[in-house]
Order: sequence, then structure tokens, then C-alpha cells
Amino acid sequence: MMMIIRQDPSYWCLDDISVTNSGGAQLWQNGGFEQSPLTQYYVYCNPNNASASGVISTQCPHLGSNNFYDGSVSYSDYLSQSFTTVRGATYNVNFWLSNLGSPQNNFIVLIGG
Repeated sequence: MMMIIRQDPSYWCLDDISVTNSGGAQLWQNGGFEQSPLTQYYVYCNPNNASASGVISTQCPHLGSNNFYDGSVSYSDYLSQSFTTVRGATYNVNFWLSNLGSPQNNFIVLIGG
């Protein structure tokens, strides 16, 4: 699952990501961003060197102490994590997101390969 993030001129706060299967098993790792470094559980990409790119922060957590804080300007950056799925199975995807600004901004979630 990949999250594509851009926020001009402010920030997004992302926290409490959860992906569970129909049996309730948690497939997403470190959804509360409580463990560092970010790259221990996530693939983070900032291909155009956007300023104010994403970091683990204490700026605006929903639950716990940390969140992902991203204000990527002019270009998007990307946060992703892979997990195993079964074709035809049902999954629940949840996350908490707060928009600290106004347009121009994007937050897109892509699921699938």
C-alpha cells in the first residue's frame, strides 16, 4: 500500500494506520509511528527533493506519542509498506489523517501491485 502526499503550504498529520484481514490479524507494521527509524518499517521516497518532506514527529499524534508529519512542497513524496494478501479476501484499511492547511494539497492511497 502506498500513500502519495503533497501539502502546499502546510502539513498533513498521519497516524494509526491499520490493515487487518477478516480474522482481525494486523498486517501493517508500526502504524502509530512509535518506532524509529522510519525506514525500519516503511519505504520512504522523495524523488524530486521536495522541501518539508515527511518525518516521524511529535507534532500532532492521534494516539500514542508520534505521527508522520509531512508538508511536501511543489512535489509529492511517497510512503509505502508491503504485506501479503490473498486474492478475493476482505481487508480493513484505517488511518487517521489531519489536514493542517488548505489547497493545494493531495493525499492519495494506492492499494495493489
